[in-house]
Amino acid sequence: NAPSDTRVKAVWIAAEVEGVEPNYKIDETVLVAESGGRLTFRFSPPTNSWPAGKYKVELYINDDLKQTLDFRVVW
Repeated sequence: NAPSDTRVKAVWIAAEVEGVEPNYKIDETVLVAESGGRLTFRFSPPTNSWPAGKYKVELYINDDLKQTLDFRVVW
């Protein structure tokens, strides 16, 4: 139910991944909401698979951090 022109940003972070600096920012995407619309963020790593480790995505609304989602990749 966000008003039009609400900015939503997703920041993808490699939190603890072997061979990668801790809390390395992988990428970020900014979408602008339209009234009543749904936003979908999609991200694929530049290689064929995600390296095993701990990751997180930070979600911002109008530049204010609202939620951090942690996830893990295992092989």
